[in-house]
Amino acid sequence: MMNSSTLRLVGYACILNAALSIPILIFGLYISATGQSIASNIIQIVSLGFFVYITLALKGLLSGYKFEDVNTLLDITIGLNAFAIIMGINSSSSVANSLFSVAGLLSLGIVMLIIGIKLQRCTNDLHGLLKPFSYLMMATGVCLASILLTPFAVLLWMAMGIVQGMIFLKEAEAKNNFLA
Repeated sequence: MMNSSTLRLVGYACILNAALSIPILIFGLYISATGQSIASNIIQIVSLGFFVYITLALKGLLSGYKFEDVNTLLDITIGLNAFAIIMGINSSSSVANSLFSVAGLLSLGIVMLIIGIKLQRCTNDLHGLLKPFSYLMMATGVCLASILLTPFAVLLWMAMGIVQGMIFLKEAEAKNNFLA
């Protein structure tokens, strides 16, 4: 079980990650286009670090509520993201990179859709934010899986990150109120 300061830190990490996602995406595309692959790789690895940290914290939070139905799927999202980044860093072929990107987006979208559906069964409403979070997860998954709607997925991912951050911040507040 996480303490209130850890929950607060994860909440701020979620919101920071959401707020920086479009600037990082634009900057990442720019430095990739200009051939600065080392900087692009560093940005991807840092983004992966944020994703892993936040996803593991979500697993911990849900496990604390005895809801472990999505743990394996959350692990799969970590694996898919890590695999995509590793393949992107190691691939010298733009065709291979494109194929891995499309397959990764499709797979991640399907897994996110399933996670969103399964989250609906959680008995705790996470301070009234479970439904918005799960709906955003499903919508993001559909947009990613469709490939063509990926730009919308970025916006939905941002909204999902903010809602997820609010869940962690409300958890921290509830834990503080409980201890007071």
